[in-house]
Amino acid sequence: HGAIRSFDELLNAPVSADGPEFVEIDCVRVSSGSKVRLRPQTRSDSMDMFLCGRIATVAAVHRDLENRIYLAVTVDGDPGADLHAAYGRFFYFFPGEVQPLRGEAQ
Repeated sequence: HGAIRSFDELLNAPVSADGPEFVEIDCVRVSSGSKVRLRPQTRSDSMDMFLCGRIATVAAVHRDLENRIYLAVTVDGDPGADLHAAYGRFFYFFPGEVQPLRGEAQ
């Protein structure tokens, strides 16, 4: 358990970089700050299914120990998104479970 000495330090802490800078999905480079539509697969859990169709912002692109790429995202419109991001709490999706937004209405 870690003690929070300064909430300002926590809010300004960078997200760890343990993956590539971007991943290409449907010929679109997706990286931190990209907007995507969530499209979880049928094997997803119930929480993922509640997020189906929602717009999210990519916080980071990661690579796991099996060399699979996945995205850490925050859900747009979630009133707690900034707080979740500050604590490093994200939703995670594989590239095949998101649709990059290319300037369409968000």
